Amino acid sequence: MIDKLYRVFQKNGINIAKDDFVYGLTNLIHWLTFIMILIPIGLTLNILIESCLFYIFYSQLRKYTGGIHMEKNILCITSSLIISVIIPIIAKKFIINSLLIVMISYTFTIMFIFFHKSIQHKNKPLSEGEITYYTRNAVIVELIYAILSICLLLLNFRSISTLILYTTIFCTMELLILSILNLN
Repeated sequence: MIDKLYRVFQKNGINIAKDDFVYGLTNLIHWLTFIMILIPIGLTLNILIESCLFYIFYSQLRKYTGGIHMEKNILCITSSLIISVIIPIIAKKFIINSLLIVMISYTFTIMFIFFHKSIQHKNKPLSEGEITYYTRNAVIVELIYAILSICLLLLNFRSISTLILYTTIFCTMELLILSILNLN
């Protein structure tokens, strides 16, 4: 089916390397599958908005920090779904009301990323320049999240502020585990 679809693209003048086409199509299918499963779960557990927000914030930060990669698509979808459900549930149950705790938490997560750098995958080693680029952008994203979280907390949007904070803490914990186990 992929070959047939690829030929249709070529016949219509859309020239793209087959590897890139397969990679893009696989990611699209992965994302659509994730969304189609997340929507009913989110609606059932009354966390659909929180799960979508978590996924948006997490994917933007993880783009620069790196993280655990699963070998099989089904494992990736399953782990993404579990994380996208558990973190919002925790954030709804354990809301952080303290500005001091939020500020200290962001200080630690930003320092961790700055000093431990972005994680690279064993199949795609990064150059020093790329590591610097990804680490700098990860720190910038975290700073934006910190400012956003603090503003939301001060405006009494504590559940969203907490969700963003837990997202950054989770991402940092993922990097800590990878650093300790040297998995990537």
